[in-house]
Amino acid sequence: MAATPSASLPEFHPDHRPTREVFGWLLGGQRLRITLLVLLYCCFFGFQILVPYLVGRAVQDGIENGGGIARWALLLAGVIAVVTVSGYAAWAVLEMARLDGIVRTERAVLQQINRLGGEIGHRFSAGDIVSITSSDAASFGTLIATIGHVGGSLFSFFLAVALLAAQSVDLALAVLFGIPFMLLCLRPTFTSLETRNAAQRSKLATVNSLAGDTAIGLRVLRGLGGEDYFANRYQTACHNLQRAGEATARSRAVLEGAQVLLPGILLLAVVWWGARKAVAGQLAPGAVVAFYGYLTLLVRPLRFTILGISAVARARVAARRIHSLLAAQPSVRPAGTETFPQEVELRDPETGISISAGRFTALVDESPTRATAVLERLAGYAEPTGEVTGVPLSDVPIEQVRARIHMLHHDAHLFSGDLHDQLNVDGERSRDDIIRALHTAAALDIVGLDPADVELDPPRDQPYATHLALRERGRGLSGGQLQRLVLARALLAESDALLLDRPTSAVDARTERRIAARLARHRAGRTTVVATSSPHLLAVVDEVVFHGKQVWRGTHAEFRKHPAYRRSVRQ
Repeated sequence: MAATPSASLPEFHPDHRPTREVFGWLLGGQRLRITLLVLLYCCFFGFQILVPYLVGRAVQDGIENGGGIARWALLLAGVIAVVTVSGYAAWAVLEMARLDGIVRTERAVLQQINRLGGEIGHRFSAGDIVSITSSDAASFGTLIATIGHVGGSLFSFFLAVALLAAQSVDLALAVLFGIPFMLLCLRPTFTSLETRNAAQRSKLATVNSLAGDTAIGLRVLRGLGGEDYFANRYQTACHNLQRAGEATARSRAVLEGAQVLLPGILLLAVVWWGARKAVAGQLAPGAVVAFYGYLTLLVRPLRFTILGISAVARARVAARRIHSLLAAQPSVRPAGTETFPQEVELRDPETGISISAGRFTALVDESPTRATAVLERLAGYAEPTGEVTGVPLSDVPIEQVRARIHMLHHDAHLFSGDLHDQLNVDGERSRDDIIRALHTAAALDIVGLDPADVELDPPRDQPYATHLALRERGRGLSGGQLQRLVLARALLAESDALLLDRPTSAVDARTERRIAARLARHRAGRTTVVATSSPHLLAVVDEVVFHGKQVWRGTHAEFRKHPAYRRSVRQ
């Protein structure tokens, strides 16, 4: 059954009590639905408790009067009808409440991802986000469903105790205090379950992150001979997750066994006690029948209470993870007042690397991660932000920075939908602009160019299938095809400064040679920086900035005799 979150989603206000805050935010948003759910389950479970009562009265009436069973049968049929209707209604509301809790969590996570923007990848792993939107959201959906079960079960428990007390106070007291005592005995297991759930949740996020990173970089890993190393890392992480799962399963197995063993012990004790009282004439036979029925049904309240405590344990772990994401605040950046300079000369204040205006510059670094960090500062994505012609980017309005400087990250993605719409980045690109960018990125073969014509420059004038339907994240495309298309999209931004982070790491050498020659021509006269170790790109740039133990400037030909530079390029 579909569920649509209500429009009045409570605003999330983070504080220092993550469990209380997240519980109040998610549960408070649908108080009426949860209240209705509890009432329906009180009716569903409560009327079931009346079944053994009516059966016992019918038996006793039949023994004492020898008739009157029809009246009790009609009452019993009415009770069963109420149980049926309330059970169906409770299930319907339960599903709506459960799905509502899941959708609320997923929607809030999506809003937070949009709010944090580019910071999200630096502060949370992909595995964390996947786990929050799947297993953690489902934990809260299960919790909401369990609230109805526990509420109805507790009501039926006290109703059964009241009916027992009307016939035997001592037996009612035994049930009233016996079941809570059993739950108290299981408290260490509940604590252990919460701890083990947290450990399993953490290891699951690690496995998700490793799986995603390995799948994205599989082609590169094979080229570097690192496939076995990462496979072993993933296998180790999976073994750790398996052990954590087994530990959690052991705690859950104890709870599952307790659901049968503990009520069974209580049932044997009370039935034995009731039978002795009946033999002694202190209890009517019909009451003994009713007692047995009560205790059989009271297995369910204990079971749902145990499940409810288990659900709360999982939800508490999920609440801390959800709170860590939703409470994250984006970096506060003061509004800049300086005007973006006309000439785009960039400088990284942390390393001192400067990029000349209007030139095609290659950044070679012994650490690719460090090169990426330099580009992010030059683009104003990381602190301390770079400078443009002596003006700190933090002093320039962010809109101007984004309009004039564009960075293509090495793991950029495409979205599902029409390729042409994604390439037409601002809605103002003509067909010729798109074809030119695809040609520069050596990507025209993806949209219909004959593979025999890939070397043609300029390309053959023909209809191209740029209105290509893409699947999510460009699935169905190879790593090289995806990389060439996102490069074309970056070129179509027509920014004054274009920063490219390893833009050809997934393409073959011949394609890389074509891209290098065309890219230099396409960006002639505009500031372009490419972080790379590709000899084809290094051969066509105007200048190479090599960042080793210090910063050197020169050309690819001049650096060939530099040992550290040669190692970086070979690597």
